[in-house]
Amino acid sequence: MSKKKPKAPKRPSGSKPTPSLKAPTPSKVSLSKWIPIEKNFPLSASAKEAIARLTGAGFSAYLVGGAVRDALLGLPMKDFDIATDATPDEVEELFPNAIDVGRAFGVMKVPFGDEIIEIATFREDAEYTDYRHPKSVRFAGPEEDASRRDFTINGLFYDPKTRRVLDCVSGFLDLQAKKIRAIGDPTARLKEDALRVLRAVRFAVRFGFKIEEATWRALLENARFTRKVSAERVRDEFAAMLKGPRPGDAIAMLRELGVVSLWLPEVAKVKPQVFAALSEDGGVRSTALVFAAALSETGGEEPEKLIQGACDRLRLSGEDKNRVIDLVLGLPKFNHAFQMREATLRRFVLEPYFDELLQLHRAIARVNDGNLMAYRFLRKLREEAMSGPPSEKLLTGGDLVGLGFSPGPQFSDILRVVDDLALEKKLATKDEALEYVVKHFVR
Repeated sequence: MSKKKPKAPKRPSGSKPTPSLKAPTPSKVSLSKWIPIEKNFPLSASAKEAIARLTGAGFSAYLVGGAVRDALLGLPMKDFDIATDATPDEVEELFPNAIDVGRAFGVMKVPFGDEIIEIATFREDAEYTDYRHPKSVRFAGPEEDASRRDFTINGLFYDPKTRRVLDCVSGFLDLQAKKIRAIGDPTARLKEDALRVLRAVRFAVRFGFKIEEATWRALLENARFTRKVSAERVRDEFAAMLKGPRPGDAIAMLRELGVVSLWLPEVAKVKPQVFAALSEDGGVRSTALVFAAALSETGGEEPEKLIQGACDRLRLSGEDKNRVIDLVLGLPKFNHAFQMREATLRRFVLEPYFDELLQLHRAIARVNDGNLMAYRFLRKLREEAMSGPPSEKLLTGGDLVGLGFSPGPQFSDILRVVDDLALEKKLATKDEALEYVVKHFVR
């Protein structure tokens, strides 16, 4: 394995560390792309080990991307990605358990127990032809590697050995200015990977940043190319935004860009305040819940079919799709809560999705007319039902066979009637249930 000299410079004597995003002036940043940082970033043990092994072998190794951005913003770091001048072969020699996930693009993944660290060789990308992957890459240096990335705030490198950030794209200044700016030519960046249209919106609403004017114009011009992106990737971006801190703002921006009409036109009928109300509740928002909110105004003669079509369009999992259907179709039942039979009510509040349905109904009711009577009534019933011991079936199919019934459609009808009477507390024991069946169903 070849040995190389580390490229990160030593800190000049007498230089002072810079606290997070505050100290360096624009003139200093433009004179030197290396920005000293006051405190060490809290890297995971696995990331530290990976960097130490690479630098110990004579290679440069920097933390890169979202983890650097989040650390500078004072947010928890996750997804520790490393950029290096070691080639994939050299990475594999240092880490024999490395997983080849894209050797041709210089990308390897290295397991460290439960954590996986991505290690990628500095590279320069050739032309993109599928709105996703470059035709080829050329291994290069950190400046070329930074220039191929999406937004300036994601193009920063951190060297833990010297406690400095390498900024080749003015990303540090954009973090200070709270701007989302494409690196280089915005149109070129978006045509390389059209998903960057959605990522720009997600970063803007997540951090409360503004999208820089030239970048926004490019988003407007290139949003239509999101049709070239896989549905799974679009789904994940939508889910991240809908679960984020400003989902209503995200939907409003996506509407303006035309992305909503391409991928989730049903959400256009939903008031943006519903998403805000859902996020303000503070509860856990699952993928199914946020997409149910997005589809909550789906109507027509066959709403279930329309909901299923929307879920299939975004490639939701079978489990999430079924939950979305249950949630959306469950909403109208709140309008009839005070007219339901007791057994129907109890069966309703015992549904496994009911807690999420309460969340969704409450958010919609707060935005529409503020009437929370049905919400409070059903929430109390749910609490009472869940606080007691789980109810046991009074009868089974075997009991009906013992009474002389033959298995068939009548079985479920009889058992349903018995269950309803038990829920209404009109039958309490197995003997009472058997007596009721003999009296009403035995001919």
